[in-house]
Order: sequence, then C-alpha cells, then structure tokens
Amino acid sequence: MATTAHRPVPMHLWAVGAIALLYSCFGAYDYVMSHMRDLQYLAKAMPGVDPNAALAWMDNFPGYAKVGWALGVWGGLLVPFCC
Repeated sequence: MATTAHRPVPMHLWAVGAIALLYSCFGAYDYVMSHMRDLQYLAKAMPGVDPNAALAWMDNFPGYAKVGWALGVWGGLLVPFCC
C-alpha cells in the first residue's frame, strides 16, 4: 500500500484566504446593516443619498435580486472555509 506524504499548507494560501474572508466580511456587514435599516450606516455608506430613498429602492428589488444578493453575500463568506 502506497503512502502519501503530507506537505504543510503554503503560507501564501493562508494569506489569500484571510484576505478573502476579510473582504467577504465587509459585504456581510453591509448586507446586515442594510436589512436592519440602519439610517446612520446608510447615510455614511452613500453620502449625498437620502437613506430613506435608498431603503425604498432596496425594498422594490424583485425577489430574484434579493435571493441573488443573499446567496452572493453568504456564499462568498463561506468560500474561504470550504476550500
């Protein structure tokens, strides 16, 4: 029976995974704060845009866009853990 040698995971892979996780956390934070309807966050995230108008715009998204947004955010957050 042949045995396989286990090599340690390269450091650059850990660095890329950490950066990908951090990047995905920003998207998850934005998603959560948008769905919590935090007007202060929305005003800071989109200067010059009325937060209530932004919420009305998001409320009028079609269902497939809302599902796609959720899958993109949470799927992107899970990818660094799956690979």
